Amino acid sequence: MLFNQTERDRDFLLACEKIQARDKSLSATEIATKAVYSECSFYLSVKECARIIRTIQTGKGFKALYKATEEQRDEIKKRYLTIQSTRNGITAAEIARIICEQKAPRFYLSESRAIRLYYELMKPEKRIEILKSMPE
Repeated sequence: MLFNQTERDRDFLLACEKIQARDKSLSATEIATKAVYSECSFYLSVKECARIIRTIQTGKGFKALYKATEEQRDEIKKRYLTIQSTRNGITAAEIARIICEQKAPRFYLSESRAIRLYYELMKPEKRIEILKSMPE
């Protein structure tokens, strides 16, 4: 479950704008497709991340509806196992907090969803709404 969609949308829009500024010849589709692989937050609450970790601890498999969600969970599992192996006695909640403070390697959106989102965010009223949400 996405913790802060507005923040994610704002960060995705800024990533798209950064790519567009570097190469004005790219189409909106190309921009969105590149932006999806930009570093960002996990956009999960500590509680949601801890729930994912508890699933990892029990050895239950992930039944994600979307490939991007499965990839996000795989990344969290990789980080969980790394942190757990280097810090004795650390709790799942503490590991979740650490992971939520780290950068994710990409936006966990499919390329097709990223393209649709970018087109939506390019609408003037939506762009203004998203950019207004930015901290000053």
